[in-house]
Parts: sequence; structure tokens; C-alpha cells
Amino acid sequence: MVAEAERIDRLAKGTAQWNAEDVVAWLVGMGVNATVFQTYEIEGKDLQTLKEKEIRSMVATNNTPEQVEKVVEAWKGLKKKDVLDSTPKNVQSQQKKGKKKALLVGCLYRGTRNQLQGCVNDNKYIQYMLVQRYEYHPSNIMMLNDHQQDPKYLPTRNNILNACTWLLRDSKPGDRLFFQFSGHGSKERDYSGAELDGYNETILPIDFKRAGMISDDTLHNYLVKPLRKGVVLHALADSCHSGTVLDLPYITEPDYSNFFMWKYAAARYKAGGGGDAVLFSSSRDNQTSADTSSFTGGIAATGAMTYCFIKAVESKSANTYGELLVSMYSTLRKAAAGQQMAPSAGGFGMFSFLLSGGMGGQAFNQCPQMSSTEMFDLKKSLKL
Repeated sequence: MVAEAERIDRLAKGTAQWNAEDVVAWLVGMGVNATVFQTYEIEGKDLQTLKEKEIRSMVATNNTPEQVEKVVEAWKGLKKKDVLDSTPKNVQSQQKKGKKKALLVGCLYRGTRNQLQGCVNDNKYIQYMLVQRYEYHPSNIMMLNDHQQDPKYLPTRNNILNACTWLLRDSKPGDRLFFQFSGHGSKERDYSGAELDGYNETILPIDFKRAGMISDDTLHNYLVKPLRKGVVLHALADSCHSGTVLDLPYITEPDYSNFFMWKYAAARYKAGGGGDAVLFSSSRDNQTSADTSSFTGGIAATGAMTYCFIKAVESKSANTYGELLVSMYSTLRKAAAGQQMAPSAGGFGMFSFLLSGGMGGQAFNQCPQMSSTEMFDLKKSLKL
């Protein structure tokens, strides 16, 4: 109690920043009923920019007019001192648990013979999922795609690599990062002898003909090698030949009963920086990926891997890493067999927001694959 009293005293003197909990304690100390205030949307608002009428609304219930005026006058004093925390409480809570940041890249290659249809849709779907289900703040999500008007956010080679640096910048233990690439993938000859098949896997920025492709070696150096211990990176690569595009040492593949097992391939991979990286890829190194609208009944083009990933999360059938892989594998198998599957009605509304219809009719020569810096129990809870 003494410590709390000292805290309130420091707050009143303007020597500490006020957050939502501090304001509630302050109101109680003034003899004001704070129940309505505590459950009001202040937990998602910028405290410094709240208006007088909002304050009155918060404390009007079960308080006398004199108490309301007392609070309003005190609030004005706090605003003048500029001690109110400008960070919404939901972001404060996220900061205590660790920061979440995401980089989403979608390449359409518009106006070229390499043009794709669904990659920007993939960006939007994943952004919606991260915000609605995993509580990423929109201001911490960077999107690079062909629809951007600002040249800084076009998915060029230089912009992608700069954005990768941004993603890992100032990361600390407890932070969770997400990287998505949706576009073309390819291969290039490896002359170092490090790749068993003699080729580096690559992703293609929109200016790859001029600036070059981005190899798995480069992605590893930008996204995996700098990872600090305690930082977790999840990546989703929806492109051809993307099975090992981050050069991670452990790979999962389905066995004869369609359960996924770990495979060790460290001889051709490089060590990371101590953090944990997990890659979900849309195909093995020798497979190609599908960019299609058949999953969504011809309504919205999307990458097959992105669709299956979000569908598993939406249906809430992917609570673990293993369940996620099995769900994606099952969806791709059903697509290859031409079966129809309507989007789920539950979850966080992903498909009601962006997609409708069913899927089927097109064969997809793909197998979802997960690779990681470390082997772990596939029954481990999925937390992005």
C-alpha cells in the first residue's frame, strides 16, 4: 500500500508516466466510482488525446456532478503536464510480452509475362489474420507489393532487403517476428559446393531481371543469422522451389501415413545467431507452387499455400505445428482430387471478410513443408 501511495504521489507530481491502470487507481483514490471507466474503451485509446466529453462519459455513472467536475479539472491538469501515456493499453500489454512485427511481400510482376494474380491478396489475408487473431498492431506490419504508390514500398530487391533489416532491428528476447513472401521462386547454380543439388533456391523481386534474384544464402544472412537468442521468427514462403529458402537445418516431411517427421540436413546449412526461425514453405525444392482462384470459387486469386495456411488457422484445427502441417497437406490433397470445400464459418471471419465459395478442380503438385533452426515436438502449441 505504501508503494502504491508513493506511486500515486509521483504521478500527481508529474514525475512518472500514467497508463490506464494508473488512471483507474487515481480515480479510486479520489473517491470516484471507476467501474465504468475501467471497462470503457480507454484500454484501446491514446490517453493523451482523450476529449473532455469522453472523460465525462466515463465517470458519469454512479458519481455526483461534483465528482465529475473534480475529475475533469484534474484531467486537464494532467494533460497540461503531458504525463499521460500515449500508448494504448493493448499495445502496452504486447510490449510487456514482447514486440510483434511483420514484413509481408507480394510480387505480381505486372505487365510482364511472369505476371501473377493472387500475391497482393495473400498479403492482405495474412495481414488480417495477424491483426485479428494474433494481435499484431497494424503500425508494426510493413507491406511491400505492386499496389503501393510510394516507391519505398514496392517489392524491389533493395527494398526487400532493407525491409528485412527493419524487421529485425532493435529486436529483443520475447519478440515475435513474421515474414511472408508470395511470388515467383527459382534456382540458380551454386558454385560453392554447399548445396546438395548444386543449386541455390531463390525468390524473385519485381526487378529481378535488372537487380538479380535473392538467394537462400542472402535471406539466411538477413533473417536468420542476426536473430538474437529469445527472438522467434516465423516465415511463410508461397513460391516455387521454396522448401529450403532460409537454409534452415531441420526439415519436416510426411511419412507413409501422412504424419510429419523431422529430417536432418545440417551438412548444407549455416548456423543462425541464437534465435529460433521456423519456415513454412509451399513446396519442396523440386516442386512448383500454384497461383490460382480455384480455391475461392473463382472470386479471389490466392497462393495455394497461403490459402491452406489461413484455412487451418481459421478452422481452429491447427493448435499445434503438427496439426497445421497435416491440415494444409489434407487441403492440398483434396484440391488435387478436385473435391469441394467451403470456407469455415467460425474463427475470426477471415473467409467471410475476403473469400467465399469453394475450391477444387485443379491439381496441385505441392507438399507443405516446415523447416527450423531446431527440432522440436510437433505437438508444441502454435504461437505466431
